[in-house]
Amino acid sequence: MTQCEDVYFQDKNMADDLIKGFLANPEEEVEHSSMVRNVAIYTLGKIIENNNEKNVPTGIIILKILALKEINSTFGFTKGDSFLINCLSRIRQGLLPGDIIYKISENEFLIYYSKIINEGHIILAANKLYKLFKQPLSVDQDYITAKLRMGIAMYPDHANSAEELLKKAFFALDKAIKDKCPYSIWPTDQQSETKSNIILETELKSAIDENTIYLNYQPKLHIKTNKITGVECLARWESPTYGLIPPDYFISIAENADLIDALTLKIINMALCESRECGDNNNFSLSINLSAVNLLNSDIVEMIRRAINVWDTRPDKLIFEVTESAIMLNPELSLTILKQLTNIGISISIDDFGTGYSSFSYLKKLPVKELKIDKSFIFNLVTDKEDAIITQAMIGLAHSFDLFVTAEGVENLETLKMLSDLDCEYAQGYYIARPMSNEKLKEWVYQ
Repeated sequence: MTQCEDVYFQDKNMADDLIKGFLANPEEEVEHSSMVRNVAIYTLGKIIENNNEKNVPTGIIILKILALKEINSTFGFTKGDSFLINCLSRIRQGLLPGDIIYKISENEFLIYYSKIINEGHIILAANKLYKLFKQPLSVDQDYITAKLRMGIAMYPDHANSAEELLKKAFFALDKAIKDKCPYSIWPTDQQSETKSNIILETELKSAIDENTIYLNYQPKLHIKTNKITGVECLARWESPTYGLIPPDYFISIAENADLIDALTLKIINMALCESRECGDNNNFSLSINLSAVNLLNSDIVEMIRRAINVWDTRPDKLIFEVTESAIMLNPELSLTILKQLTNIGISISIDDFGTGYSSFSYLKKLPVKELKIDKSFIFNLVTDKEDAIITQAMIGLAHSFDLFVTAEGVENLETLKMLSDLDCEYAQGYYIARPMSNEKLKEWVYQ
């Protein structure tokens, strides 16, 4: 059970008994779902009360696993139960300390997020859950792909009480199921979302023009030498209206508003400029993400070439990260653009490898030098035998193509040691260093 740090109960003994019996516990079938909902409403009420005092919003997701009856009839109830246990484990990978999860029916989970700042944050959380479930679940030597739908609601934007908040999330869930989309957010007419997107588009354009986009840098460790050899450049933006906006969210807005090329060029110029301020650290490689929409614009190569010339930068310092799915939007044009970038001297990395097409037959056609294994495989690397087997296979196949490998999401020493044993060259993650400003990066490296 993922427990919450800031929940207070009027009757602690009653709360402890209720939580012990009715919070998400996949090993025991919960028969009294109405009781669980009462506990959920009670707990949410206390959270809302506490958050109100801190002027902090409250966000929830109702997640429903689809086709459970079909899974039970095909594989049997024992595997169906194991399947649900694995689903809960997969959900937990998308949670942080302080988040809470309830099993409120046979195939429905209520998730409370403790670190939500605005609507964009909880949409990012829903996207993260959706991506986690793209990979099939291993259930007693069978592989089952879980299909899910999510309903999202926030207090105080969508509801005035815990019970109403739950109701709005269920309405949103029904719409997601009806529309066959991964998630829906209340209000389901999308009027509020459209309004906020218009505001964000306008503010993002101003941010690009007025230089209020800024960068954080996450170091990249060469495992064998234990030295930092590069950094990943991560864009950050704080909206005047909505506060700090998650990168996935504002990049999506930039793509839809035809701002992505301007944003990407801004990031490249900032990274090259700040790199010159780093003195001896100027030899670090700079990894920068290219959007799927960037790969649909043949002019992007000349834009990058001009930026390199302006800042008098060696092209071999740059690594552009692209995802498999981005390449597959237009494989022919993507291949042309990536080859032109490598002809300049720039390196190409496949980001989040293992979550998209993962086609080695197509990979060999690409001018790629590095694979970045997605953190969903690294998170339980030490404890999950199957993740270890898959990771070892990806590293071995990458090496057979003479590619370097970087593992994302390294959060402890045990994982780093295991990656070393698997001959993985590079690692990124909170165990090594969290993303930091340019000033903090210079201090951190010199320490």
